[in-house]
Amino acid sequence: MDRKRRKMALKIWMLDRDISQETIANALGMTRSRVSTYLGSEIVTRTIFDRFVSVGIPPELLPEPRDLQKRGPHRRTGTLPVQEGTV
Repeated sequence: MDRKRRKMALKIWMLDRDISQETIANALGMTRSRVSTYLGSEIVTRTIFDRFVSVGIPPELLPEPRDLQKRGPHRRTGTLPVQEGTV
């Protein structure tokens, strides 16, 4: 289902059950603005997806879940090489 149809189906589902974004936000412990952002997205993290499902929203009405990917170079622990005359 494309994003536009999914959002419309979600709105209908919510209207049929008299559920607002504020109600969802309260159940999830987040702001209504954040709920709106997540529900309007094309993808969300798996954690966020699971949280919405846990409060009763049908998975097929939610954005596609994705696992987080680590970004950037891997950080190493250790010491920096010290050049003579710099310390």
